[in-house]
Order: sequence, then C-alpha cells, then structure tokens
Amino acid sequence: TTPWTFVKDLLKGFALALAIGVPMLATVLGFFTYCGANAWLYTWIAISIFQLVLFFLTPVLILPLFLEMIPLPGGSAIAINEIDKESPWIFLKRIFYEIDDDSSNTIKVYQTRD
Repeated sequence: TTPWTFVKDLLKGFALALAIGVPMLATVLGFFTYCGANAWLYTWIAISIFQLVLFFLTPVLILPLFLEMIPLPGGSAIAINEIDKESPWIFLKRIFYEIDDDSSNTIKVYQTRD
C-alpha cells in the first residue's frame, strides 16, 4: 500500500464515520432524551436493525469504496476451492464468493485489490 492510498482510505473512513456515526449517535441521544425508561430498549432495537441492514449493504456500498473488486474467470471457483481445502481463511486471501441463483448454481468469484 502506498502512502497516498493510506491517506485516501483514512479520509474515506472519516467521511464514512461522519455519514453513518453522526445520525446513529443523534438517534441514540434522541431516544435517551425523549423516551424515558424504555430508551434502552428502543436504542437496542434501532442498533440491531441498523447492524442487520449494514450487514447486507456493506459488500455492495462500502467495500467498493476501499477495494477494487476484480471478477475472476468462470472456472476459478473450483480451482480456488481445491487449493484452499486445508485453509478456511478465505477472507484473508481477499477472495469473495457471490452465488447468483439457486437454479443455475453459478458462482461469481471476486479478488480484491487496494
């Protein structure tokens, strides 16, 4: 990683923290200001829903901001599965799998690069 990539990712991280963190903090503080004794419950529900939504949106919206998603050729999934049988740490190797459809059983494989 180059110093420019580091600075660029740092600035993107700060912008993302502001864009996501400030509204979430305002929501939590609003619950504790206006909801009284049940504020903890509303906060827990809001944060749980937020995390669930973010779980599905992160690979689509946030990962491409920081990493370049490079599609691998069609037969790469089989080759990668054969190579990595003894190593379950797929994410350390920066390879992500996306299953297209249940009926066709096709898999898209992406490798990432900074």
